[in-house]
Amino acid sequence: MTPESEQAQSSQNRVALVFMLLAVIAVVWLFSSLYKESKPPAPHTSDDQRELTPLLMAPLLLSKPEFSEPPLPLPATGASWSYFTGEAAEPFEFVTRSGTVNYWIKIVNTYSDQMVMTFFIRNGERTEVKVPLGTYEVRYATGQTWYGRTHLFGPTTSYHRADDTFHFDGRHSWQIQLYAQINGNLRTEEIKPEEF
Repeated sequence: MTPESEQAQSSQNRVALVFMLLAVIAVVWLFSSLYKESKPPAPHTSDDQRELTPLLMAPLLLSKPEFSEPPLPLPATGASWSYFTGEAAEPFEFVTRSGTVNYWIKIVNTYSDQMVMTFFIRNGERTEVKVPLGTYEVRYATGQTWYGRTHLFGPTTSYHRADDTFHFDGRHSWQIQLYAQINGNLRTEEIKPEEF
């Protein structure tokens, strides 16, 4: 090859390389513009629509997970857990009526809000527990199916608190009948689970 033909060949190679490079750039541009066109356009939302979106999604965000704990056998009436030290000598009796619900009772120190004792009563039964001297509030949860001390009666648990306090000074004992009565003297109120 002569130097002129080599120079011509080199010039042709550069032109071919430039055309190939332009072809590659064109193909990339073509594919990128096709990709942009294939994506659905973003919906136009007005300010009013943006404000409604969280409200429409609220039920999804606020829904609770499904309760899936297995039911457990009912504890025996009087099965109790104490959370105090010292002597418990004062009797405190609880009576339920047959055909009603089961009870998980919590006895709480009125002044410190410290739990003193918890225990179970099956419907239609009675039990007596011993408490130390002091003044107490009675809270109770009710239901049919037992899921343990953490879940109590599951999502259908009802929570209550007696309006009165019960003072034990070594001279008094108390009996609470946990069912509605004509002219009954103990009032109760329904409370939230977190108040229990």
